[in-house]
Amino acid sequence: MNDATHRIFVPIDGPVLGESTFTIRNEGAPELVLPPVPEPTFVSLGDDPVLMTKNAAGELSVPLSQGEQQVLVQHRQALRRG
Repeated sequence: MNDATHRIFVPIDGPVLGESTFTIRNEGAPELVLPPVPEPTFVSLGDDPVLMTKNAAGELSVPLSQGEQQVLVQHRQALRRG
């Protein structure tokens, strides 16, 4: 990973929304496995939205092509406010 940026949006009520953008250089991995927390809600590679599916292990993933790619992941999470 060459670069990563994270943004967090905290609404008055409801889940916290986040957006992570990063650049990866894929040298042969067939997929990008997404962590379950925070909960991914949207993924795009470059400017194209990508369908999230579950792989054989039951993990949420998106297919990757080879080479350098810009990835955007939007996610939500429960966060306590004080």
